Amino acid sequence: MLGAALLGPDASDAQALPVLPPAMRLQTLPFAYQTFNNCGPQAIASVLGYYGQHVSQQQVAVVAKATPRGYMTAEAIERYVARYGLEARRFVGGRRAHLRALVALGVPVIVLQWLGPASTIPHFRVVTGFDDTRQAFRVLDPLYGPQISIPYPLFDQLWTVNHAEFIPVYPPNTARAVRSALGI
Repeated sequence: MLGAALLGPDASDAQALPVLPPAMRLQTLPFAYQTFNNCGPQAIASVLGYYGQHVSQQQVAVVAKATPRGYMTAEAIERYVARYGLEARRFVGGRRAHLRALVALGVPVIVLQWLGPASTIPHFRVVTGFDDTRQAFRVLDPLYGPQISIPYPLFDQLWTVNHAEFIPVYPPNTARAVRSALGI
C-alpha cells in the first residue's frame, strides 16, 4: 500500500488539532537493542509489546525482511501488525503536530529517519513522547537506547528520509480518533 500524503495541519495551523499538553510520554514499551539491520523488526517488537503482544525482533525479521541480512521496508509494518489485530498506516509529509497528537492519544509512532545528521543510512525509531518545554521528542531507538531525547530541529533534519514518513500503530477501535488527530 502506498503511503498517504498529508497536507493537513502544521505547526502554524494550531486550530486544526486539539490543544495538547506541553509534554507527554508513553509508558511500558519493552526494549531490546537491535541486532544487525534489525531496527525495523525491533521497532515493531517494541510497539507490539506496548499492546501486550510479546515477540522478538528475530521473530519479526523472519517475516518482515526479504533476506536475513537485508533491510526491512516500511510496507512490512502494516502487514506484520495485522497478525496481532492492530492497524498501521503509512503516511508521508509528516509534521511535528501529527506526532504530538498521536502520542497524546496513546499511539506509538514508527518513523523512518536518517541514522544521524551526516548519515545516508535509513533507520527506524519509535516516537514515544514529546516535551514542548525542552523542544524535543522522546524516542525508543533500537540502536541507541529506549529513552533518547532528540531536539525538534535535529528530529526534523533526520526526518527527511522518504518525505517525513511515519507509521502509527493502533487498535482498530481507535482508528477514528487517529484519523481525527491527523486531520483526515
